[in-house]
Amino acid sequence: MIDAYRRLLGDEHPDTINAIASLGATLHAQGEYDHVQTMSEQVLDAYRRLLGDEHPHTLNAIANLASTLHAQGKYDHAQTMTEQVLDARRRLLGDEHPDTITTIATLAATLHAQGQYDHARALKEQVLDARRRLLGDEHPDTLNATANLAITLHAQGEKGRAHSLLLDALTTSQRVYGKKNTVTSGVAWQLVSLLDAPHEANRKKSVVIENLSWLSKEPPSQLSGEQKSIRERIKGFIFRGGKPANRRPSKRKK
Repeated sequence: MIDAYRRLLGDEHPDTINAIASLGATLHAQGEYDHVQTMSEQVLDAYRRLLGDEHPHTLNAIANLASTLHAQGKYDHAQTMTEQVLDARRRLLGDEHPDTITTIATLAATLHAQGQYDHARALKEQVLDARRRLLGDEHPDTLNATANLAITLHAQGEKGRAHSLLLDALTTSQRVYGKKNTVTSGVAWQLVSLLDAPHEANRKKSVVIENLSWLSKEPPSQLSGEQKSIRERIKGFIFRGGKPANRRPSKRKK
């Protein structure tokens, strides 16, 4: 397909670049990060030459490349590129534009991955505050921001507050969107992931059974990508006497 675009339209036609970006997004979802990095760099180079450094398409391309670098564990480079996008979006769009807030959340995730929990926490609190004010407490983006903050609080040792935030978010998501909504599944899985102490095994089991066990019975075609991933992971939860057995099962814009 891309070869056809290149032959008929040329390397720098918008449709050709969009086709490369779309293929890159597909490969990213499949975990082929090295290939995606090369394609993302190609897209970014084209957009910079054709549209300039601060065009929305260029900024999206930088953000996509940063996402791939993050997935590869190249956190320093990903952080630098995300900070570049954030600076531009703050100047061009303002602090409370959805794209700006999303970029702050992305930067916070990269900082968390590097163990910079204090900085990550400050950014995640900023994101959650903005989501609550602009979207309300029950919006999916607000619930996801709550779960993301809980992850960093847990890493800082504030397990009680982290669990409380996730339980509140899970209760809200169940009430507003239902048990089978992808947001509900995501929040439930985050809670399961943070219940990591031996004395929390029974509670962990309860959360899986009450909120996630239905995934194993649902046709894959009815599940989101995230729910399919969670379903594979919960195959490893084999309970004996209320405790998990020591057995294991066999994150774009164009």
